[in-house]
Amino acid sequence: MGGIVSQSFPIVREILHNVIGDTGVNEAVTYRRYKKQEYSEDLGYVASSYDDFSMTVLRLSHNAKSAALVTGNVQIGDDVFIIENGSCPVNMSLKDVIVDSTSAILKVSDVKSVFDLAKIVTIEGGGIQK
Repeated sequence: MGGIVSQSFPIVREILHNVIGDTGVNEAVTYRRYKKQEYSEDLGYVASSYDDFSMTVLRLSHNAKSAALVTGNVQIGDDVFIIENGSCPVNMSLKDVIVDSTSAILKVSDVKSVFDLAKIVTIEGGGIQK
């Protein structure tokens, strides 16, 4: 990639960083990256384990236009978390969950990369698993 696109990356990265850093619009969440499932003697059933990452994100909702642009099981009203690349864990997957600022546990339904700038993580509408 070259030309004006690569020249604009530092500017876009700074704008994204400033927007996500704005305490009036951001949200502190815990991104829980799926690790494994195993039987827990203490619990008496198979339980999932996760690695937790605290981060600040921008939370939006899909509208008709954005839902149409995304492939996968995305619907109008699904929540979207925009995460700066520097804050993202590696190997994000659809087995991951996000714990939002209200302690709701939200199931990841789609993860998209936006060049080398950010990840767009979509949460299933009604994805609360509590």
